[in-house]
Amino acid sequence: MIFHKKENSTFLLDVFKQDGLLSKLYADAIYCVGQSKGQIPLQANQKLSSDLKKQVYSVSYVPEYVETVPINKVNFKIKSFKSVKGYSVWLRGCKTMNDFLPSLRRSQRKSLSRSLKKLDSCFDITYTMYHGKISKENYSFLMDTLKSMILRRFEQRGETSENIALWDKIYSTSFELINTGKASLFVGYNDTEPISISLNYHYNKILFGYVTSYNIDYSKFSLGQIGIYKRLEWCLSNGYELFEMGWGDLAYKKWWSNNIYNFRHEFIFPKNSPLAYLQVMLYGYKTEIMAYLISKRVNIYYRNLKNILSRKQSSYDTDHYYTLEDIKLDEIDFQNNAPIVLSDTPLPKSIIYDFLFLSGERPENIRVYALDDGENYLIKSNKMAKKIVNTSKV
Repeated sequence: MIFHKKENSTFLLDVFKQDGLLSKLYADAIYCVGQSKGQIPLQANQKLSSDLKKQVYSVSYVPEYVETVPINKVNFKIKSFKSVKGYSVWLRGCKTMNDFLPSLRRSQRKSLSRSLKKLDSCFDITYTMYHGKISKENYSFLMDTLKSMILRRFEQRGETSENIALWDKIYSTSFELINTGKASLFVGYNDTEPISISLNYHYNKILFGYVTSYNIDYSKFSLGQIGIYKRLEWCLSNGYELFEMGWGDLAYKKWWSNNIYNFRHEFIFPKNSPLAYLQVMLYGYKTEIMAYLISKRVNIYYRNLKNILSRKQSSYDTDHYYTLEDIKLDEIDFQNNAPIVLSDTPLPKSIIYDFLFLSGERPENIRVYALDDGENYLIKSNKMAKKIVNTSKV
């Protein structure tokens, strides 16, 4: 039985809205990380209208390091419940990435350095931050590309993306936010091809990386890690103190985070309503139970089981019919075969790029030859050669 209508808001996603609920609920929001304090901007305070005062307001994903100040303490109470973990990178005291990198483990620095060098040696890589200005045409192109990346990445994992379910809302609001400096698109290009894209929100000296994806053909190059590295670099160059990665217990967030905390879920409700209090307690305990189950990875086990039971063959599976194997050139006869232009091969780009990563060569230095068996290929550069084996035929 629902006693009061519940209106929902997600703190980290809604603080920038011109007509957001948060500006009706809070007079202020102050963040405090380490010795640094700052204000998370809210719109001009708006009083709750009389027809809304009987509602229960739910504000999820309020970071532990943020103190909220409610507007109406006379008629409303606020109750908080522990939620899931959050992950962020604290940058205060660092001026460049050379100052920050020693905080990572030696193995992390080595892996990151190798990926950066490999990517730059194989391709013409540039990075652009669209913050404060972007054309409608370019915005539409990049957002459509980002959506395609997300769909393909989650197909690879056999999962569905929560962001795709919200895509229409994300797409319709982000263009204006970028052009007013409240959001940004950070794009990594191979020549003119976007290969990694992230949509970010900006709050004072905080950058929140909300939606990120990359072209999985380049998976060997660790584009996700490089994307974080480059955004941290941008943050440091522009005086930002915190790179926020939000919720989601993912390995790459633990890899980078030096500020792991708990989110809380706040409920604001009428003071003199026992029914509203009961409703809030039910919602709140449900929040804490779900957070506990997530901390024990129950959601991961459930999702993996569901994916196993319902998994269908994807185009990614077909791509990975091909593997690279060692070969001695004097053991095969390929000299009489004309090399195949890379763009004309039936091979997936992912296997070509895997070879580029191993060899450190550029695409123009690669040759592909069809072997006489009609199923497999030879791929070679000036430094190495591999056999591309079609494992579906083995």
